[in-house]
Amino acid sequence: IAAINRMSFDGGVSIDPVNGYTQTGGLFGNREFPLKYLSDVLTTAEDMGLSKIYIKGNLVVGATDVIDGYSLIGENINFTDITLTAGCSTEQTFFSKATVHGVQNGECTYEECAIGNLSNVHCRFLNCSLIGPITMSETAPDTNYFIDCYNGNSSVVPLVLDHNHSSIHIKFIGFEGGVEIRNVTNPSAEIIVNISAGYIHLASSVTQGEFSLRGIGKYENDTTSQVGLSIDISG
Repeated sequence: IAAINRMSFDGGVSIDPVNGYTQTGGLFGNREFPLKYLSDVLTTAEDMGLSKIYIKGNLVVGATDVIDGYSLIGENINFTDITLTAGCSTEQTFFSKATVHGVQNGECTYEECAIGNLSNVHCRFLNCSLIGPITMSETAPDTNYFIDCYNGNSSVVPLVLDHNHSSIHIKFIGFEGGVEIRNVTNPSAEIIVNISAGYIHLASSVTQGEFSLRGIGKYENDTTSQVGLSIDISG
């Protein structure tokens, strides 16, 4: 019976913050009987040795919540909205099939997500709609990857990427749409953008760093400083 009960969890604990259950134990927390509170979800996941959290509807991760190492999986970007409250811990957290915004606190991976107004950002975005503005972590030493992502705004509104005066390296691979890059002021910063369609705009607040811009699209440069530029853009 215990093994059958465990199978009903499908490798993770389910949460429905609106219509979930307040009871715990037994089958509570599986797909059929989702829990209401994230604290109960985390306790159940720890007790059962599970690392996935299935989300129905919207979820607010509170300022004292620790979701390090968990995979948060929504229904899709239209039905699941995740708010990361400043102070929550997100070290090595994975997000999938949800709209995410707020304040990241620890290295994260996002896959098939829509990214809204998100700050303190690093490290990997895969097949995501980038709405923004996205503000990078000021202190993270890692390279941030945007792989096969696209601007989630209208064609005339670019994704705003605020480098936040950091030294973080950024790589856009297979990006589609417009992106405006701001506040690159650290000489150690390195930004590589490979676009398959769209445009790249370097704002006047870009004063330092090395840039490699490649692909098919357009390029606009409002910076008056001597930044390192390597450009091979056609279109």
